[in-house]
Amino acid sequence: MGPSGSGKTTLLNLLAGRLSASSNLNGSGSITINGKKRNPGSFKKLSAYVMQDDQMFAELTVEEQISISAILRLPNKVSKAEKKRRVEAVISELGLSGVKQSFIGSETKRGVSGGERKRVSIGTELVTDPSLLFLDEPTSGLDAFNAQNVVQTLVRLARNGRAVAMTVHQPRSNIFSLFDMLLLLSEGQIVYFGSAKDALPYFSQLGYECPEHFNPADYFLDLVSIDSRSPQLERNSRGRVLYLHRSYNEALSSKEGDMIKQNEISPKIEEEPNQETDVTDIHKYAYPYWKEFFLLCNRASKLLVREQGVSIISAARTMITAILLGLIWLNKGRNISSTNYMDIEGILFFIPINQSFISIFGTIFTFPLERSIVLRERASGMYRVSPYYLSKTLVEIPRSIIFLLVFCAVLYWMVGLRDSASSFFLFLVVNFLTSLTAEGIALTVSAGAPNPKIASAIVPLFLVVSALFGGYFSQIPNYFVWLKYMSFMKYSFGAFMHIQLDDFQFQVPVSDCTVCDGNQVLSTSGMTDFSLGGNIGLLVTIMMIFRISAYLMLRIRGPKYDRNL
Repeated sequence: MGPSGSGKTTLLNLLAGRLSASSNLNGSGSITINGKKRNPGSFKKLSAYVMQDDQMFAELTVEEQISISAILRLPNKVSKAEKKRRVEAVISELGLSGVKQSFIGSETKRGVSGGERKRVSIGTELVTDPSLLFLDEPTSGLDAFNAQNVVQTLVRLARNGRAVAMTVHQPRSNIFSLFDMLLLLSEGQIVYFGSAKDALPYFSQLGYECPEHFNPADYFLDLVSIDSRSPQLERNSRGRVLYLHRSYNEALSSKEGDMIKQNEISPKIEEEPNQETDVTDIHKYAYPYWKEFFLLCNRASKLLVREQGVSIISAARTMITAILLGLIWLNKGRNISSTNYMDIEGILFFIPINQSFISIFGTIFTFPLERSIVLRERASGMYRVSPYYLSKTLVEIPRSIIFLLVFCAVLYWMVGLRDSASSFFLFLVVNFLTSLTAEGIALTVSAGAPNPKIASAIVPLFLVVSALFGGYFSQIPNYFVWLKYMSFMKYSFGAFMHIQLDDFQFQVPVSDCTVCDGNQVLSTSGMTDFSLGGNIGLLVTIMMIFRISAYLMLRIRGPKYDRNL
């Protein structure tokens, strides 16, 4: 316990082996488990960590969330029936039996209460039956009733043989009374560590008597907080904290060793595996690769089906956009001549812009939340990156194809584009590749950017540059020519132009036109540098580059912890 910035979460992360490799902290001393030095492999198996924010999919039920964790994290040799029994036991232990079929929900989607959601987070980690349970401010954001329920749940877990360590900022007195041990921090320094019930007598001996009927937790925080309202108050409070820290150091004695021995954790690991085994084990996953993939596909499918509101809005948007564009360019493709062929160029250039905006902004506003969930699950060792990424990509393809098919069918025939089944099929394929490419850009930026705001600021740059150099504007300064070959819209536009105008004859006398057929339009528009196949091939190449980049970003930006601390 301690004021904001006192080092609570840093210490918890250090003890839990969750300190970021980029923290650049230098540590000294050692961390032991029942007197034996901690090492990564065995420690990861006997401990669990519950983050402050409850990062879970709102569309999953309580039982589904805990079941997925059990299936992915319990050893593959454990039978399905045993895993199911373990899930039921955890749900019962956490008092969630009455809501196990309820959706988890979120701030915007109705679901279980905040306290129940926190207990689901705990249950997600509890399925592995850890001896050590770390929690970062589990009462944060909860009302008094739910906060007390969560802490009472943790007390029951501790009474059943687990060591439970949690950070807390300013608990109510009835919550503080439930604590066994108290570590009080101020500016990274320990001012008290011992029995929670002995804290009041300890500070009283130092001359700091807690007023009667006053919350001890509030009083302790007042003692160890730095008051920066004035230079004099700041000097006084810093002097008090320094005195408390020195007093604690002086009070340390042999009793400390006795206290540690009395609080040993459940002896589930009598022997420490050798270091080589541990380093290997930390990289292993409990579930086989292909089973991970199918389970994640199943989860992604459920999430997709349950996003009914998003699907309905997307379907309506698709129809409205297709009809609106169709009305603007109604029948323009049925009477192409030397005087109006630029109308067709306009719609063929606007289509990839439209598809790109829909795909990019549909991803940039939804993926960051999913990314935070994936980071939490990966930090717990639930699954590899590649099966998650493949499952996400493959599950979303059918819905994308359905929406594209509706969009293309309505727009294609309203505009009156080339009357050929093969042309329509190629038109659909290029639209699909354009969407995949734009989505790949959004995934890459979202996975690589520190937060959604930065991602949403970067993505428009890709769209603007790609549109400016997408081939519609033929007069480009020489120093920008190279950019047009990096524009994926250039290849989408080029492919559309070839699909519609290759060997296409205008229905006008040759004597009445300067541009008399589709091939001449392609030539005057600068579309002859790549054939239809060349444009599609280059579009596929760019799509693969961004899709692979998104995967690599997910790996690079994944959780990395300093094993030396």
